[in-house]
Amino acid sequence: MEEQTNKPTKGTWERLGTNDGRNKISFEVNIPQKVTFTTDAPKEKEGNDGGVYYEFIVKQDNEEKYFTSSAWTLLSALKTLAPLKDKSVTITKKLIKGKQTFEVI
Repeated sequence: MEEQTNKPTKGTWERLGTNDGRNKISFEVNIPQKVTFTTDAPKEKEGNDGGVYYEFIVKQDNEEKYFTSSAWTLLSALKTLAPLKDKSVTITKKLIKGKQTFEVI
């Protein structure tokens, strides 16, 4: 049996986030998450599949956290609010007809 090794692929360094000890926010279906953005715009990161995702730094319950997303519904809703810094929103993940979507209020 061949031993598997965990080797980084090309571009791994650029994809790594430091997150500086921040906790990650995970969106669960129908559970609202209230956040306040601490930066004007997200950081664009390259994913393993060659696509991109975005990393947002936020405050939640007076704690600095982050979340990542490549979901069009979430990104397009947040883009309408740019610049994001100091804006507070409630983000809720929804399933509509089996498709994931996000509501931003």
